[in-house]
Amino acid sequence: MTESNNKNKELAKTKENYQILTKNSPFSIILLNMDGNFVDLDKNSEKLFGYKREELLGKHFTFLSIHPSGFIQTTDRLFKSVINGEIIEPLDLQIRNKKGQLVWVSIIAFLVKIGEQKLIQIIIQDIEKKVLLAQKIRQSEKKYRDLAELLPDIIFKADNDLKLTYANSIAFKKFGYDRKDLKKGFNILKFVAPKDTDRAISNIRKIFKGESTKPNEYLILKKDGTTFSAQINSRPIYQDGKIVGISGVIHDISDLIDAKEKLKESEEKFRTITRTSPNLIFIFDSRARVLECNKSAEEALELSREKIINKKIYNLLFSLSKEQAFSTLERILKNIKNQIHDPIEFSYTSRNGKKKWYQLYYSIIKYADENCFHVELQDFSTLKMAEQIIREENEKLMELDEIRKNFIDIASHELKSPLSAVYGSLQFFYDLNREKLDKNSLELIEIAKNGSIRLKNLILNLLDISRIDSKKLKLHKQQLDLVELIKDCVNDLKYLYYKKNQSIDFELPQELYMNIDKSGFERIITNLVSNAIKYSSQHARIKVSLKSNKGNVEIFVKDEGIGLTEQEIKKLFKKFSKIERSQDLKNDINREGTGLGLYISKQIVELHNGQIWVTSEGRNKGSTFIVKLPLN
Repeated sequence: MTESNNKNKELAKTKENYQILTKNSPFSIILLNMDGNFVDLDKNSEKLFGYKREELLGKHFTFLSIHPSGFIQTTDRLFKSVINGEIIEPLDLQIRNKKGQLVWVSIIAFLVKIGEQKLIQIIIQDIEKKVLLAQKIRQSEKKYRDLAELLPDIIFKADNDLKLTYANSIAFKKFGYDRKDLKKGFNILKFVAPKDTDRAISNIRKIFKGESTKPNEYLILKKDGTTFSAQINSRPIYQDGKIVGISGVIHDISDLIDAKEKLKESEEKFRTITRTSPNLIFIFDSRARVLECNKSAEEALELSREKIINKKIYNLLFSLSKEQAFSTLERILKNIKNQIHDPIEFSYTSRNGKKKWYQLYYSIIKYADENCFHVELQDFSTLKMAEQIIREENEKLMELDEIRKNFIDIASHELKSPLSAVYGSLQFFYDLNREKLDKNSLELIEIAKNGSIRLKNLILNLLDISRIDSKKLKLHKQQLDLVELIKDCVNDLKYLYYKKNQSIDFELPQELYMNIDKSGFERIITNLVSNAIKYSSQHARIKVSLKSNKGNVEIFVKDEGIGLTEQEIKKLFKKFSKIERSQDLKNDINREGTGLGLYISKQIVELHNGQIWVTSEGRNKGSTFIVKLPLN
């Protein structure tokens, strides 16, 4: 009977110790029977999972949905390991609570014996905040590598003599001790580095007096003599209303301290870069108040840092209104929301009346636990002034170009009439007196006539150029026989190729009517054939062909002249483009060109929706000019 009473007392004491532990523990604690069914759980567990104790009692632990799904097989295996007496080291996973939310937790599981009954105790730590903190640090500290996985905390219990009575497996692993040391009566003060021992004793005395204490930071000593920083949260253990010991949680904050140091280093690097940057750098809050600035900003504003910090930016920039400041901040927010990162042009006038131009680069950063505007102003006033000068010079050049065009237009019109009179008078004088004049006089009249013709063609070209530039060149289309037009143009050039003993062969259909501008096509044919004559030597053969092919008409003018290089072909149809001629061709002064004929021909062809190009195998291998027009 006495033995039974002793066992009952022992069982009651064990249960009471367990209840005290669960009551004071910051963790959630669950008891499962050997079948994996819930036997008991504490208030922390109810709060963590959202289920009342009564809702979980008797249910299998897999009732709580575990994520990811691959962990289910792992937990089954671990459950069997616990039954076999193994202690499960901390394991991080997600469990879905009653509301359907996933909660990050770290669990430790091991066998416990309450009375004669073997149970599985699971200690669960809510690490949701810890995970969120890690994410927050990763987001704010992009320059640094991700923090290592967070280790579960150390759980311990000690009696009134501070002898260690319980520690979880991670404690032994962390400190380098084994469970044999626990049996020797290990004093928990050995965990504390000598420099923090007195402070630890003072706080322990407060705990044994029942006073509440806040978590304290200590330097923790390992068996091998190395140390790590930790935060310890301790509470007294009560039995029968008396304090019989102390329990606590040791949380390794080494990574956090290291992270703070790295953050300080990062902030120092940022400050160094900021101080040396030529850009104006500001940090504003949402009220346009300056929280930080660099040396360049002080120099630009001609104010000391003390007179800038905590001042509204629109009170610092002489020409910036409050409305403009908030409008700019709103635009920054809108651009960031729409993922637009282009700089904003920004200007202001200083107190001495000097206007400055900046490109404003921006981002949203976390500063003093607040979302703030990080703004950099890059001075591009010099570039802006250069752009203004270029713009003004371009306007002047456009004015000069307009004057030039007007001059050419007026001069060409004014010269056309008197030149026609000169040429007509020479022709009339020649017709009346050619029988009376000697050979020298006739040659002089011929030179004057040729010069008049050249000058007349130059004036016509200049008039056409003026019309092309002003987009006033109009076509007057009519149905014409293209074959007859080609023959008439070649016939008008007979005196030129006869003079050089050249011959022109034709490959033409009987007739081919098209809707074309007569004057324009006469210019094209005359220009192509006269060039063939001009750039071909004595006794050369020239061929003019006209073919109809797949809804198009193609005109070919082939010569045996000096040919063209690739570079000459590229620029041949440009304004004032001329090619190098051989010495004997240079001596033909009457055939010196202006470099406008092919350019004008190209414009007329394109107005007919056609194309013009040239092919040549190279210097002294002749050329073939092709004009292609749609038949309709």
